[in-house]
Amino acid sequence: MKRFATTPSYTKCGYASQLYQHLENLGVVRQAEKICSVTNHSNQKMQHFFLKQGFHKDAEYEDASRKTYGKFYVFCKNLEVSKHDASSRTR
Repeated sequence: MKRFATTPSYTKCGYASQLYQHLENLGVVRQAEKICSVTNHSNQKMQHFFLKQGFHKDAEYEDASRKTYGKFYVFCKNLEVSKHDASSRTR
């Protein structure tokens, strides 16, 4: 997914949480080790959302072609892949 946004009148309804929970579940089913997303340094609401959802700030960078936007922050969350799921990968 490239981007998503919520219409202001629908913020705080839990839609972003539902979307990220679904993406996290897909990651677990596909045995991904982590899920990551990027936001701009000035997007305080999204940074707060990531932290609330259990993500941690993993990195920051500046895109040379988008210098006017400043730094971007990478937030990641480690996924819990059960031992049963992990053992099935080696079969």
